[in-house]
Amino acid sequence: MSNFRIEHDFLGEMKIPDNVYYGIQTMRAVENFHITNIPISTVPALIRAFAYVKKAAAQANAALHVMPEEIADAIGKACDAIADGELIDQFPVDLIQGGAGTSTNMNANEVIANKALEILGLEKGRYDVVHPNNHVNFSQSTNDAYPTAFRLALYLNISEINVKNNGDFVFYTSEFGIPVVLGRTQVGTRLVKFDVFWKSVVASQGAHELLYIDLRFEDQVVVRWNHDNGDDHS
Repeated sequence: MSNFRIEHDFLGEMKIPDNVYYGIQTMRAVENFHITNIPISTVPALIRAFAYVKKAAAQANAALHVMPEEIADAIGKACDAIADGELIDQFPVDLIQGGAGTSTNMNANEVIANKALEILGLEKGRYDVVHPNNHVNFSQSTNDAYPTAFRLALYLNISEINVKNNGDFVFYTSEFGIPVVLGRTQVGTRLVKFDVFWKSVVASQGAHELLYIDLRFEDQVVVRWNHDNGDDHS
């Protein structure tokens, strides 16, 4: 009995170890993007956020009767497992990659699909039943799934950010230097470098008091709190 499965994409086929939940798209990314040698598994908050996004999409698709309830339920249970901290080590894609985060999105799609197949009592790679793209990523694009997951991860972990000031915090892109463009459709206009952002962003309120985060990046980033009373500080 072989200890690998064969998966296919437009470039050909690849042997995938039977004990892993990711698939060929993830393997391609690991081969192509070894930039920092820091995998996304080091950011479990982002992975959990992807699970929430994928579960919500599956539930919406089932409610609209465009996805069988059995498939949506299996995807939802797989997402619950990941949100609870399972399979975090199954996300080997590099933190820095090309394609506006497509590899991260596909890594999540493949892990969720194979976990869903396991829940259904089927072998990994049975994408004729649960497909990473046709089911887990159904009605989505990396350009909406990734920024949604990012914002959700930030929201759920805002209380962990170092606190220095109160109220609104506006960070102009001029302070970050030349923007690094990952994908224009991903955030509407452009995505600035976040190395300075993460060192500079401060928040004094708990996540439960956060109203929303404006990530349009026209020329600034604004964090607003519930006590703003509707005032626009952007």
